[in-house]
Amino acid sequence: CLAPYQVMAASTSDAVEPIIPENECSLTVSYCCGETAFSGIQVKLYRIAEVSADFRYTLVQSFAASALILDGIRTSGEWDVVRSTLEAHILAYNIPPEFTSVTNTNGQASFETLRTGMYLAIISQAEQHDLQYQFDSALIALPGLGADGRWQYQVSVNAKGEVLPPVNPDEE
Repeated sequence: CLAPYQVMAASTSDAVEPIIPENECSLTVSYCCGETAFSGIQVKLYRIAEVSADFRYTLVQSFAASALILDGIRTSGEWDVVRSTLEAHILAYNIPPEFTSVTNTNGQASFETLRTGMYLAIISQAEQHDLQYQFDSALIALPGLGADGRWQYQVSVNAKGEVLPPVNPDEE
């Protein structure tokens, strides 16, 4: 399956320019596993935080009660804790997504006219050819930092997916 997208633990020293918080962003998330693309799947997108010109995150009002600190995180394990905490917060407070999209025939969900900040993309399980697939939620920073140190306001990412083991009907 494709590699997951994670928020990069970039620092302002990696960037050659400040973020322009007023710029519009676009996002494309691909839901594919091996050669299988998942069409017709609803993707929920939550804006978690705003970002400043100097790469500092501030939680938006609907996530402020989570008390997460998003600056200074460096490891994938720390980001996994953030992701799990956000998912629990969404369930506990019944927070609706800010945006929804449905994947196209290439397994891509697209979002336009997004504000800069950090987002969480979530889907439920998917089924294809009698197999169940699970995709991890994805934390996505907009803009993303390119290899050249410039901010990319049009971001494309691949969600991490895996085939779930078949359920034995005798065990249900």
